[in-house]
Amino acid sequence: MTALDIVVFAYLGALLCVFVMEVYPRGRWAHVAALSSIFMVVAGGATWAYVAYFDPHEWPHFEIAQQAMREAKPKQSHGVVKFGNGSEEDEDAEDQGSGGGGGGTIPLTIAGSSDVAGPADVDPGSATNPGKKRRRAATDDAPRKVRDCESCPPLILVPAGTATIGAEDKDIEATAAERPLTHVRFWPGFLIGAAPVTAASFRQFQLETNRQPGTCGDETADLAPLTVSMTTPAKVPQPVMCVTPSEADAYVAWLTESTGIRFRLPTAAEWEYAARILPGPGLKTGSVAEIVADCWHSHIPLVGSERIAAQTGSVECDGRMIKSAGATEPARWHRFSARRQIAGRETGAAIGFRVMRALDGVH
Repeated sequence: MTALDIVVFAYLGALLCVFVMEVYPRGRWAHVAALSSIFMVVAGGATWAYVAYFDPHEWPHFEIAQQAMREAKPKQSHGVVKFGNGSEEDEDAEDQGSGGGGGGTIPLTIAGSSDVAGPADVDPGSATNPGKKRRRAATDDAPRKVRDCESCPPLILVPAGTATIGAEDKDIEATAAERPLTHVRFWPGFLIGAAPVTAASFRQFQLETNRQPGTCGDETADLAPLTVSMTTPAKVPQPVMCVTPSEADAYVAWLTESTGIRFRLPTAAEWEYAARILPGPGLKTGSVAEIVADCWHSHIPLVGSERIAAQTGSVECDGRMIKSAGATEPARWHRFSARRQIAGRETGAAIGFRVMRALDGVH
């Protein structure tokens, strides 16, 4: 019997004892049932705590969260939690001790070094060039990527923690939608797309659902991925563009149905939190404006009180929200706190999206 089975049986037993107390509110049976329910609740809670802190491989989302906390050392700076390693000696010791990380029981495929952003020509054994060693250390800080299936967008782990989102009062480019400055806390973290969804992945969705590509001027939502020949270096896949919020919602629903894993669009708070705390290259942003899950808000709501389109229905939203911006758009929209409004069926030549999932979204 696994620890999870013990927790389930303990709480089911406690519920049964409560039922007995309701049927026989007086007498010996009620007394026995009351004591038994207390014992089972304590036993279930103790087992839960033991698994969370001492034996996390029983539940994959606990193990992923603890792995993230082991690999990331928080440093406070200007009210925002940043993650990164300390000295070069510490990095070498951690590299030797971690062995690359990743529990074998987690049903995720961890991408190899070729998937981690960073220079490919770093010489980790060079003792005569300190500059090269520093570049290697920065690469080691880059978040590891995971894939839930061969064709799924690559995800990076966003560890649990706190940060400040929104714009400061002195930010003259900020709008009212970027205020008030809000402290957020996420636990046990989540997984978010390392980059916006690619045109190739979106085309696969269109083919399997018999959808026609959307257009905005000369652009289409299923642009062919960049051609890579055998004699030229690999190029970055083309992000999908000209996508409406409704199409982004449909893609996420298709991905969830195809994989059996609950994917969704990130909320604006999740997107900004991830962009602020991830070490190294962090999120790959700046190629497209990104549709998020929120309905439009005229100010930053408390986390958990946002109106989410998937819950309320896009037709009930006054508008949807986008984060980041396309490469040719003004710098003010590339700020992490920037928020803009878009209609449910509106799009543009540089509008795409990325996906995320909770840590409990495994098979």
